[in-house]
Amino acid sequence: MGDLKTGSPEQEKLASMSEEVEELIEIINKLLLLQKADDNKLMTTIRSINFSAMVSEYLADIESFNGTIQIVNQIQPNIFLSCEPQLIKQLISNLIGNAIKYNLPEGWVNVDLTVENQEICLQISNPTVGDGSQFTDRMFERFYRGQNSRLLDADGHGLGLSICQEIAIAHGASLSVAFKDGVVTLTCRFPGPKMPQGGKT
Repeated sequence: MGDLKTGSPEQEKLASMSEEVEELIEIINKLLLLQKADDNKLMTTIRSINFSAMVSEYLADIESFNGTIQIVNQIQPNIFLSCEPQLIKQLISNLIGNAIKYNLPEGWVNVDLTVENQEICLQISNPTVGDGSQFTDRMFERFYRGQNSRLLDADGHGLGLSICQEIAIAHGASLSVAFKDGVVTLTCRFPGPKMPQGGKT
């Protein structure tokens, strides 16, 4: 695009094609991940990580460039999780990313990470539009797009939450959704807690 005149129809067309290619690559990568889940090949490298630190670092990163949505968190320190780290990063990114994408203008996201009844509980809440009828287990179906997707004109292909569901299942965890008074809450419960091996993550 460097040889094309800035703002020319040719440059704009090439830029549009580039975005479409990137979008296709993203879809293909998501579908490949789901195929691995179908083949029971998701879990590769399992190790103990500081889950609290991973969530805190992700929130710090998104707060640095997100200026419209208020991020509130209550993260219990030093919660360790035995997992495939890259998949858990994907889970965190998808869940919090969804909470930001399907939010209200100038809204908020609440992220809690605690240990409850010998389970590690990651809970993410945000206000959104639409009625409660769309906030059911159908949200975790592949290619499902709810009412709030249309009302908020949000981009997406209905794969993010289905990937989260597969990641949760692979880790022996559960993923559920609840809706009350205009607020949707996604809760992921992992068996645990696990203590770090050798004191390092």
